[in-house]
Amino acid sequence: MEPQISIIIPVYNTGKYLKKCLQSVIEQKIDEIEIIIVNDASTDDSIKIIKKFAAHDKRFTIIDKKKNEGVEAARLTGINSAIGTFLCFMDSDDWLPRNALRILLQHANKTEADIVVGHHTRVLDRFGLVKTVGKKFCMQPLILDYDSFMRNYYVNFFGVNIFPVSMCGKLYRRILINRSTINTHGYNFGEDLMFNIQVFPESKKTVLVPDLVYNYRYGGMTSKFNSQLIPSQLRMYKQKQEFAVRYHNDALNKFSRIELKNYLKTFIEMLLKFKGDEPSVVHKRQIAEVIATEEFVDLKNYYASQELQGFELALAKGDIDGMYMEIIAEYKKIKLLYKLKRLLSSIFN
Repeated sequence: MEPQISIIIPVYNTGKYLKKCLQSVIEQKIDEIEIIIVNDASTDDSIKIIKKFAAHDKRFTIIDKKKNEGVEAARLTGINSAIGTFLCFMDSDDWLPRNALRILLQHANKTEADIVVGHHTRVLDRFGLVKTVGKKFCMQPLILDYDSFMRNYYVNFFGVNIFPVSMCGKLYRRILINRSTINTHGYNFGEDLMFNIQVFPESKKTVLVPDLVYNYRYGGMTSKFNSQLIPSQLRMYKQKQEFAVRYHNDALNKFSRIELKNYLKTFIEMLLKFKGDEPSVVHKRQIAEVIATEEFVDLKNYYASQELQGFELALAKGDIDGMYMEIIAEYKKIKLLYKLKRLLSSIFN
């Protein structure tokens, strides 16, 4: 019998959190599921934990890869194996509220939606005690046809944060994924966003719901220096311009430029957080190399034609010291809060 939902979970060295993740799946209030675990050549005890769960639950399918190829490839492997009517993706260090899948499936069946998007909780500590719930993107279900979504919500993937860009906390009709052209890009940052940019325009009906359906564990790229942040964003910037052309929406380019500028600010902020509170010659050289790229030259030219102040003015002039001064002023305001979060994370994790 075809399962209603195929849950796809790539795993790589997350044995520390995996039991909580898998336990949350088997406790879902819906039985007609298949649980596809793609072990991406983990070197810790992840595969032992997976096999222990699978020994007691016939709904598990284990794909044990011998070579680590990254989360994009692991998810695609899971997609190609899935037979459920709907697909649901999880990260192996996160977990589901007990009724999450039932809520998503009920909305999907009631509205005949291709995609259902639910709300996330952000969790700071290992035990799930310290949580933050962001502002809800809707207070009641929003049923969006293709035109409504593309006109008002597709911009979500171009730097305008309406709902989470992650693949998690969503239900996708499998036939939708099968008819989409899913290309892997080798990203280790932003791979979820690129997947959704490709898939959401294929949806005839998308439903946003206010229900809490996913617990996201804070950490990973957000808690350490990410050397791939700028290279990934430069590639995405070009690809997003292509999608703006494909869907005849010039406004998307405007938001992509704002997003690229904000990622430069994030990069400089990361240098301050993780590489020292004062700008160094090496860091200034790194920034100079970034803003000399074709993408940032385009961005500087765009800003040069406008009345500007603050960071944007410094960027348009190529004034690295000016950009640093703007970021330092902002960083000092949040520095204490950031250090507190890191302390709590280190204690509880």
